[in-house]
Amino acid sequence: HYYREDLELTYAVTDEILAAEPEASPLIRSKTFYLRGLIAAQRGNAQALREAIAGLGEPALPQLMADRYDLMGHLAMAEKNWKAAIDAFDRTADLRREDLDYARMIEALVLAARACEQAKDLSQASSRYLRAGISATLQGEHRKARKWLKRAETSAVAGGDPLVAGRARHHLEKLPGD
Repeated sequence: HYYREDLELTYAVTDEILAAEPEASPLIRSKTFYLRGLIAAQRGNAQALREAIAGLGEPALPQLMADRYDLMGHLAMAEKNWKAAIDAFDRTADLRREDLDYARMIEALVLAARACEQAKDLSQASSRYLRAGISATLQGEHRKARKWLKRAETSAVAGGDPLVAGRARHHLEKLPGD
């Protein structure tokens, strides 16, 4: 339901999961709170986002730690705390990479880049877009790779980082045509 963007139904299902007897496993509960946090972030509901983070607790599994950092990044973005958002999304990306979850690692890098843009640090944004573009290339996601590599180049030029701009151009040239 979430991926079909039916947030109302998704939230209702999370209510059912959290109210179920017997109680869902800790992993299912954690993932349910993560989903609720993503919904809260999309809705711009900082209080519900805080509640979802609290529901996640302090997980020990890297996958769940990544979920927690991801939600913390969204909360920091909502609060316009760009440094905290960058740090949280960078940590999310690192944990997703360690878990070999490259698609979600790319998402975290893009979110970190957007936080860098909000912080007016285009050089740092460009390096994250570059990493996202290279990773998307390696995953065979050429359309996404092109998007993030172009964004890396544009941000690098605007941020005065010719090295990243050149690397982005290099990777763009190596991408197969549409």
